[in-house]
Amino acid sequence: MKKLFKVCPACGNKTISFEEGKKWTCAFCNFELYFNVATSASIILLVGNALVLVRRGKEPGKGLLALPGGFVDPDESAENAAIRECIEETGITPCQIRYLCSFPNEYLHKNIVYQTCDLFFTANCAYDILTKLSPVDTEEVSAYELVEINSTQDIEKLPLAFSSAKEALLVWAAKRFK
Repeated sequence: MKKLFKVCPACGNKTISFEEGKKWTCAFCNFELYFNVATSASIILLVGNALVLVRRGKEPGKGLLALPGGFVDPDESAENAAIRECIEETGITPCQIRYLCSFPNEYLHKNIVYQTCDLFFTANCAYDILTKLSPVDTEEVSAYELVEINSTQDIEKLPLAFSSAKEALLVWAAKRFK
């Protein structure tokens, strides 16, 4: 992250430095830019005993499984982002979503590693909802999978794109299989 800027974006001087892993500052013009965490929101969508997972259509994790979800937009709540992303990626509008947990993660995009805080929600759907599976964003999602989870070992075997999703599914399973 230290080499992201070689010159100050405000004044153009080479007096930019990355301090404490949190911000860039310019000794010449006092410019400050904080390196804040990006927030994502995903849904553990249960249909009967099966989870709706998406197969990623692009990097990072192209071809691997993920929960429906994505980044929170400015001026958007995490709940609304989770719902919006679920609709975009599956065509399903989840209802009665509930917060489950959060985990830190890293997201590599165009050779920049973004630190993220991934928020996870749960939602249940009726069986007939499966007829509505149709992605709006086919660049993001190449396919769907319904995966039955009966134990934590089932989660361990999943080829998941993001470690935070695995951690969230383990929290979900611990509550489900008490």
